[in-house]
Amino acid sequence: MTFTNQEGKERFGKHNSKYLPSGANNPDYKPFKLLGEDAEVKICNEPSDIIWENLEFSKLQRASRTCLVTIAITLFLIVTFIVFAFLRS
Repeated sequence: MTFTNQEGKERFGKHNSKYLPSGANNPDYKPFKLLGEDAEVKICNEPSDIIWENLEFSKLQRASRTCLVTIAITLFLIVTFIVFAFLRS
């Protein structure tokens, strides 16, 4: 579904989406019928908000990169702590 402005999208989502963008249940939810059937409405990201280059990485690749960065930062902090402890003594 396409809306002409942000206000229309937010007003439609406020009443017709089961969940708020934060993930909480929507207290204003009213089922939306499309061609006589209940339609499930989900609020999605704007295409300009998506980093399309990152979609080629699998979840495993993303997790391994996150792990590597975490290890590198931890090592840096440990080395920095040791250097400062050595210089202070």
